[in-house]
Amino acid sequence: MPNVDTPEQVRSAQGQLIRLGCFAGSADGRLDAATIAAILLYLNKQGIKPSGDVHITDDLIAELTKQSARVCPLVCPPGKVVARGQCIDSTKGKPTVARPSVPRPTPQPSQPNPPPRTTEQKPAGGGGGGARIGVTPGVGF
Repeated sequence: MPNVDTPEQVRSAQGQLIRLGCFAGSADGRLDAATIAAILLYLNKQGIKPSGDVHITDDLIAELTKQSARVCPLVCPPGKVVARGQCIDSTKGKPTVARPSVPRPTPQPSQPNPPPRTTEQKPAGGGGGGARIGVTPGVGF
């Protein structure tokens, strides 16, 4: 197969795959696993199932070049989000709104009621010597 998978062809295909949103790497001319995965993604989006190994040919590059709009959905790496058709830092592009912190009550685990306390009562009246303080019976008002 002459004129297949040359570094120039790979670089050109990578550039087109980047434009179409199917490749997130750099156009370095190396036919690596990421580039092959991008080509397979592109072909899948076009409804084409390759029969055999994937090769970059002038025909494939021409097909990629014909596409005028994004073919693959934009997928951003962790920490980035899609905004205006590109990946930006997830902290940028979002207005920061200061919200007052409202403390929420924390649920307390239910505790069983403690057993009633018992106290020793001394019998009224009687008992040892000493001065007694008289108690006047209460009169209800």
